[in-house]
Amino acid sequence: MAEIIDFHEIVRARTRRRSRALTERCLDIMEACLAETRNAYDAAPPAERPAWGAKIRQLEGLMDYAANWL
Repeated sequence: MAEIIDFHEIVRARTRRRSRALTERCLDIMEACLAETRNAYDAAPPAERPAWGAKIRQLEGLMDYAANWL
């Protein structure tokens, strides 16, 4: 007996796998960027630290948001 394969389900599963892989890759990139931003914060003069701190908080927020999609 033949099995009916739901083409739309196959496409959805493929899309979910691709989306997960892209999100994981994005998180890796953001993690590296966060490390570099923290280094820049440490090396920055005191007057520039608030701006670098804001960037760090933004990256951490983006990483949390992206991680929730996994």
